[in-house]
Amino acid sequence: MTLIDDLAVFARSEFELSAVMEDGCSLRAHLEAIERATGTKPPELEQVRELPKLASYIWGYFCEMHRCRNYTGAAYSRITHSQILDYCRLKKISMSQYEINAIERIDSIWMESQKAGK
Repeated sequence: MTLIDDLAVFARSEFELSAVMEDGCSLRAHLEAIERATGTKPPELEQVRELPKLASYIWGYFCEMHRCRNYTGAAYSRITHSQILDYCRLKKISMSQYEINAIERIDSIWMESQKAGK
């Protein structure tokens, strides 16, 4: 597996655990409540992936861009190349194609998670 693959596995896990349940709490909050009540860690929490240290800065870039994601009224939009370029200008950074590919992959996983949640 590549570093981007590891980051993608982490992102998918994070998005699944962040899914909001009918009561307005995240799946993670529910699982942690079960752990506190029973003293046993649910399998979903046992399998949580750690953020790859070498890719943590890419995850940070994604999270910052994600917070500024456009909403069209019907759905959230993908993070565009223009938004990545604007982010780089604002932060005075330069991203490699590898980093851009990683952000696009994470964004695709997030978009899929939103469709699955509907």
